[in-house]
Formats: sequence, structure tokens, C-alpha cells
Amino acid sequence: DRSPSAQSIALISLAGFPTLSGQDGFDAATKGTSLIKVTSGSTGGAKGISLTAKQLLAEARNIAVTLDLTPEDRIYAPVPIFHSYGFDLGVLAMLFSGAPLILEEIFVPRKILSRLTAPEITVFLGVPSMYRFLLEATPLNPPDLSRLRYALSCTAPLYPDLITAFHDTFNVPICQHYGSSETGAATTHIPQAVLDRPASVGVAMKNVTVLIVDEQGRELPAGQKGEVVVRSEAVAGGYAMGPVAESSPFTDGAFRMGDIGHLDADGFLYLHGRKDALINVGGLKVSPDEVTMVLESCPAVREAAVIGVRDAMGEEIVYAAVALRSALSEKELLAFCSSRLANYKVPRRLDIFEKLPRGPSGK
Repeated sequence: DRSPSAQSIALISLAGFPTLSGQDGFDAATKGTSLIKVTSGSTGGAKGISLTAKQLLAEARNIAVTLDLTPEDRIYAPVPIFHSYGFDLGVLAMLFSGAPLILEEIFVPRKILSRLTAPEITVFLGVPSMYRFLLEATPLNPPDLSRLRYALSCTAPLYPDLITAFHDTFNVPICQHYGSSETGAATTHIPQAVLDRPASVGVAMKNVTVLIVDEQGRELPAGQKGEVVVRSEAVAGGYAMGPVAESSPFTDGAFRMGDIGHLDADGFLYLHGRKDALINVGGLKVSPDEVTMVLESCPAVREAAVIGVRDAMGEEIVYAAVALRSALSEKELLAFCSSRLANYKVPRRLDIFEKLPRGPSGK
């Protein structure tokens, strides 16, 4: 878009990235670039990801071929299309396959359920919190949504209990999708395999390779945990702006995701949290995802978030924020955790809120 207003917006946006030294630096960093995705990633530091037309085309093809999309499909997206999930699986998928993209600006559970019963809707782009709210808004006679080819979920962990409950209610499996702004779509679950592997985020997309490597970058066999690496023609060439790490996660069409995971014998990927998100409690490592999953398994808890914080002595402890669907005291909730977690994993601080704050992408 060459309009003056678009150029002004671009200049204003670029003012926040001090690593670029004037227009010459920007031109050099974005040579051959067709699109820059600005993302906070998992670290909160804004970065601009440089993508060429070839990489965008590869991403669109990978999605359309993997999901077997045709012009007869209808993609329903109540997620924002300025986020990679909505842009890649919504906009790019639409442009490559010819499948119409139906947008929903405001998420109203009963309205969404009504739209999902339409026979023409074949792909739904949701996030875990949306599926949870759809369950809570279920009418006395739940609609059968089994005509959906794909009910996808991304941006946050989707726990097996929610997958099972949603399937039992609506007769449709939720397929976890995994990827990043740097790699595009990496894995997607197979509908008929979801109930047998509800903790998995699926298998590699078409034309995508997913590896598990050790600290030295050596590939690990099935069953062993290590860092997830994604390789495909859709992987970005690097960052055009934003903070630059000492060691680049990009290597010859591959990207180190920063996630810990393992592959099973059939190539299904399982995630075990972020390398940089583990909480160090007196030298013992705690996965925030594990504690979150235990908290959300409590019938009174709607959703939870867990991070590491420092106490008055400067030691790292487990902190949890929860939103409830029914009355429960902090003491009762901590007792619930104590019966299911090792003592050092039980939250030392816990706050109860009416609801947890979320970004536009559902994170």
C-alpha cells in the first residue's frame, strides 16, 4: 500500500526499533522482503520477522495441501487476522485454496455455536478459551458439530480434559495446531487420532520437517526430550528489526523453537514447555504447564496461568492466577494442588480473579 497514510503508519511503527540505523539500514535488512510480521513471540520483546514472497507462498501451500482445502470449504475465524494464526490459516489459506474466509469480530458463544451448525462451515479457527466458553454456553440439546472437517486450536496449551469434554458434547475432536510467526504452520493434529493422543499437537504439516535436538544440535530419537526444530521453505530468513540474540535461532531454513518436546514412534509431537519458562525452585525445575494443567483440572477453576516470581528473599517461587467458575477458597485450591503435585511445585502465591486478562490473539 503506497498511500501516504500507510507510509506514515509504517514510519511510526519503525520508530520503536532502535536496531535499525535509518532508512538505509531498514532497506538492507528487508531486501527481498514482501511482509514483516511484528511479534512479541514468547519473550515479550517485539521483533520484526522478514518474509519473502516465496516463503509466504510455501506457507500457504503447506496449509492448503495439509488440510486439503478447496473452494467448497468455508473457514470461520473469530480470531484476529493480524495474528499469525488467523493470517496464515485464514488469509493465506483462503488466497491459495479459494475457500471463503468468514470473519467474526466479537466472540459471542451462543452466536458462534449457531454459525457452526451451518453445513457450509468446514474449518473453525479457535483458541482454548473459546472452546471452554462454548462448552459453558451449551444449550440443553447440544448441536452435533461432527460435519466440521477441522476444529483447530492454537496460541495456548489445550489440555486433554477439554478435548474429551468438547468431543463428548459436540461430537467433534479439537485438533491442536502448533507453529510460530517465524516458521508458519508446523504441526496439526489428525482428527481421527485426537482421542487416542489428546496431549499431542499432531504431526508435521506437508513439506515441513520437525526434529528434536539436544544442546549440541544433534537429532534425538523418538521418545527423547529436547528442543523442537522446524525446517521448511516457509521458515523466515531472519529478523528485520527488534532485539537480536547472541546466537540466532535461524539456520539454513530451520528455526529453533525454544520449546521442549518429544516425538513418538509415529511422528506425533508432544510439548513439555518453554526452555526459558521453567521455574527454578531451590534448584528444582518446575514446568508452568504442568501446574496449570493441575489447576484447570479442578472443577471449580475456569482457567489458570502460572509463572515464576521472586519472593522477599529473592528466591524464585511458583505463582498462580486463577479464574473460578464456582466458589472455592484459596486454601481449598492449594489443598487440591498438594494432593496432585510434589510440594515444591505447589504455588506459594495464588490470586483469584473474576477473569484473566488476554491479548487480542487469545493469549
